[in-house]
Amino acid sequence: MNLQDIAKQVKEVKVPLVEQDILDFLKITRRWQYRNTWGHPSIEMIDSIGRRQSERFFDIKGELIYDIWKQYYDKGFTFILTNILDLTKELREIDQLTRDQTGWHTWGNFYFSKPGRLASFGLHEHDYAVIVKQIYGNSHWQVGDKKFILKPDEVCVIPEKTKHMVYNKSENKLSLTINLE
Repeated sequence: MNLQDIAKQVKEVKVPLVEQDILDFLKITRRWQYRNTWGHPSIEMIDSIGRRQSERFFDIKGELIYDIWKQYYDKGFTFILTNILDLTKELREIDQLTRDQTGWHTWGNFYFSKPGRLASFGLHEHDYAVIVKQIYGNSHWQVGDKKFILKPDEVCVIPEKTKHMVYNKSENKLSLTINLE
């Protein structure tokens, strides 16, 4: 498997989403259960010190309370929306092509944010490779020692065990991460 070849294929798939599309997806409250099938929160917020938070956005039934979530989004917190490769035909196409190339389960997440708070976690690494596709807005990345701006429709590959982070967000942005676990 060549990650660069997969990234090129992912880059070719246009994902025509805008902020309002994501807001509309989040209004489908039953889609966003507190814990998904694999036991992960379906929505997490990166708080002001880089920790994951999710409990405050869900009711007693485990369904998203959109209005409370939206208050935090409007304050500029970054959100991770997990397991999203089923939401549009383009995302399903990306899911299929990565599965066809790797034979593995792929996990797709959106990092959804506007300016105001931390852009991401601090420098960290994973035991798996990640392909990032910028959907809209710009993301200011550090991967290893290299810093760059990822622009809409561009992709980057983060090899496993490579330190990385988004270090700045100066505009509304949506990034798709494809975790090749």
